This record gives sequence, C-alpha cells and structure tokens, in this order.
Amino acid sequence: MDSLNVVQSFLPLYEPRADFIIIARYIVIVLSFLFVPYISVLFGSVVFSLATSTKGHFEEKPLLSRFSEEVMNMLGNNLVAGITLALLPLITMLIAFSHLMYGSVIEAGIGQYLLITTVLILAGIIASYIYTKSFKNRDDAIWMHTALGLGAAGTLTAGIFAFVSSVTILLWPEKWDQIQTIIPLTYDWNMIARFKLFLFAALAFTGAAILFYFFRWDGGKEEEMDAEYSELVRNFGGGTTLGFSILSALMFLWFMVTLPYPAKSYGVYFLGVAVLFFLMLTVLRSYGVLSSRSTASATSIFVFLLGFFLMTFVTESAARGNSLLYQNYSLDKIAEKVALDIEIARSEKFRGVEATFELGEEIYAAKCAACHRFDVKLVGPPHLEVVPKYNGDLEALKQYIYQPVKVDDSYPAMPSQGLKPFEAESAAIYIMKRVEEMQQNQ
Repeated sequence: MDSLNVVQSFLPLYEPRADFIIIARYIVIVLSFLFVPYISVLFGSVVFSLATSTKGHFEEKPLLSRFSEEVMNMLGNNLVAGITLALLPLITMLIAFSHLMYGSVIEAGIGQYLLITTVLILAGIIASYIYTKSFKNRDDAIWMHTALGLGAAGTLTAGIFAFVSSVTILLWPEKWDQIQTIIPLTYDWNMIARFKLFLFAALAFTGAAILFYFFRWDGGKEEEMDAEYSELVRNFGGGTTLGFSILSALMFLWFMVTLPYPAKSYGVYFLGVAVLFFLMLTVLRSYGVLSSRSTASATSIFVFLLGFFLMTFVTESAARGNSLLYQNYSLDKIAEKVALDIEIARSEKFRGVEATFELGEEIYAAKCAACHRFDVKLVGPPHLEVVPKYNGDLEALKQYIYQPVKVDDSYPAMPSQGLKPFEAESAAIYIMKRVEEMQQNQ
C-alpha cells in the first residue's frame, strides 16, 4: 500500500460539520503547542550537545564534556515523551488538517506530507536516544559518537523541514495544483524564512530550557555544580537564548514580509506584534542573566518563549484562515448543505435527477451566496461580470460549477462544492436566468 492509500485511511469518510471545522483550527494550535516546543528542545539538545561534546573531547575540556552529556540526559533521553509530545500530536494534526482541507485538491496531500513528517520525526527521536546512549563509550569511539549525533541532528532537521513545508503550503492555495514533489515548497522565500525561524527559535528555547532545568526545575542542580561549571552553564544558556532570540525576531519579520497577500490582514499584523513583544522580553531577560550573572530570570525566560510559541501558532492560524477564506466559506456551509440534502431527499419535486430553477435557487443560497454576489465583488467575482462570457452556454457553466478550475489569478481558486451533476446544472440555470433578468432591467 503506497503512502497516499495510507493517508486516505485517515481521512474523513463523511463531510465534516461546520462546528467541527472551527474546533479543528483550535486543535491544530494546541497540538502545535505540544509538538513544536518538544521537538525544538530535542533538536537543540542534540545540536548543542554534539558541539560541546566534540569540542570537549578534542580540546580536553572535561566541563564541556560533562555539560554535553547532562544536556542530553536531562532534555533528550525520553522515548515516552517523544511518543506523547511528538508522534501523537502529529498523527492527530494529520486528521485535523484533513478535515480543514476537506474537498480541496490538497486534502489527501496534506495528510501525506504529515505522514512523511511523522516517519522522519520518529527516526529522529530514535536516533537521538541512540546518540544519548553513545556517551557511555564516547572516549573510546568518538567518531561513532559524532556520527550518531550528526545522524540525529540531520534526521530531526529533515523532519522539521517536512513539517514546516507541510503547514506553510496551506498559505498558498494557488500552488496546490502545481506540487509534484513528496514534500511541498522545497524552495520558497516564505518557506525558508519559516524554516529558519523554527531552527533559531528551537535553539533559543533550548538555551532557555538549559537555564530552567539546571537552575530552577525541582530546586535546580546548583548544589551539584561548582562555581566554574555553574558559570559555564549560565553563560551558555543565557548567551544562546539571547543570540538566537534576536535571530528569531529577524526571521519572524522576514516570514511576515513574505506572506502571500491574501494571508495578510491587520489582525495578523497585530498578532505579529505580540510575537515580537515576547521575543523582546526574552532578549531583555537573557541579557540580564549575562550582565548580572544571576539566574533569577530563568523561569520567566522559559515562560516568555512558551508565550512566543503560542502567539506564533495563533498568528499562523490567522494568516492561514485568511489564505483559506474561500475554502473556509465552503466548509462553513457544510452543515447547511447536509440540511439541504435532507430537504431535497424528502421533497417530491426534487426526488428526480432533473435540473430545475427552484433547486438551483436553493443550492445557490446554501453553497454560492457565501462567496458570490450578482453585482458586486465578494470573495469571488460578480456574476454579471463573468457569466456573460459563457454566451448562454449552460453546459460550460454547469461543468465549471461541477468541477471548478482556476481561471483568474486575481481571485482565489474556487473549491469543489461536492455537487451532483443535476445540482450543478440547476445552479447554472438559476445563475444564468437571474443574470438575464438583471441585464434586461438595466
């Protein structure tokens, strides 16, 4: 069974209700808040541990060697946490995003991308665990130890890239039908900005986690550290948090600037200011740790970065909602469509398969009116502007409604409405008749 068939087994076997679609958006935010901080710390722990482990070994600096091992044992050596905070959220996100993208050309694709992400993240978690165990024989097998660390870091990087690419593509509906790779957006400026933001934020958060777990968690470990080692941990944690928080702010600004036009709004910009506010607080507190040589701010730094993550996910959700406006309008009308289908099934005059003006009026009110008007631009173009181009060709209009394709780059692609052929013809009859009447009255 190929990956697409596997994904199809996760997808909804029914049309999701409108209220669940709304809930799914919040579920994605909550799941991201579990998955991203955990993977960030795991990735950062491997990177920092590998760098300090090799430096400590080859430069014969035992404090660095000790630090590298303790970082992995404290932050990266828990398979249960990996399953709970990474794999389960990813699988649940796969289902949630499939509901959100119901009826779109990317419905199965987003599940496939996240399935690939899940496999890569699982491999990264296992590789990180093996790398942690390699510390027992580090001095006797330094090259194997280094290779395991590079493998863990590389696999996690690939998993992060796949995840970021999978969620970023949802901001670009116009690119959905152009994807020909197993991972979307392998090169795009907005994608690159988001990917770098993830990596820099991961390293900043790992620095904050080092401060928190060494000095604050469960009373801290200060009693086990001498002054020299304590200063090393404080400077490393504070310095990496400060530096990578500044870089994260720059990458976030880049990400906001390169957002597609439909994704931008005053609300998104307002939420973006909140993201930068949390990063500013983090930078100020991290600088305080370095300048005052005090770890009193370790907890607040950790909390501020959690706030940064949360606001980033909310901002992305708002931007995604803007980009998927057309799609969301369609999904919000699913409950009405179900009610209409029941009404049609119970109504004698609509039991047949014949297209009628009356049925078209009902379908238009339930499916089309959310995005279209006859005389003004809404989400889609006004009917009076585009319907005359069909020159009375009812069959052509019916086919477009039944299987819509992108025609005008100035408007978002119209999603499939899931209509039966006679329903699409009914809608076409109604729209053409109304346009004719309005033209005659002008």
